[in-house]
Amino acid sequence: MSFQNRHYFLGRVSYDAWGNYQPEDNTDPEEQKVWEAVHSKNKFVFSSQNREDENAVFINSDIAQKVSEIKNQGGKDIWLYGGASLIKTFIQLNLIDTYRISVHPIALGKGKPLFEDLKERLNLKLIKTNIFKSGVVQLIYEA
Repeated sequence: MSFQNRHYFLGRVSYDAWGNYQPEDNTDPEEQKVWEAVHSKNKFVFSSQNREDENAVFINSDIAQKVSEIKNQGGKDIWLYGGASLIKTFIQLNLIDTYRISVHPIALGKGKPLFEDLKERLNLKLIKTNIFKSGVVQLIYEA
């Protein structure tokens, strides 16, 4: 995973789980570097809650306008990490330029569909695939 990003967009549940996570002191140094990189970035949390947090900016209105303002600041790619409802919102507002979809070798049997209630067809162009030793296949598409 590349940590060249300058900003992270997260859903509130994802932020509550991982946004301030600190690894244990005895954690592998490589993993500690990963978390240092994650926590060095600007975090924007999309939530219906109006919340203050010194480690993140919470956004609960005017999503398209605020995302556009953040994108116009320049820099590297923005990483969007969240659940299906946040991703669906970004799809509906046409805010995603590149999709990185990871297929894990696990069948859950239930869950929320990622591409539910699309208003129109998404025509994506496959630009790259990555295959990992774990069996995970990552598909990278341009919108």
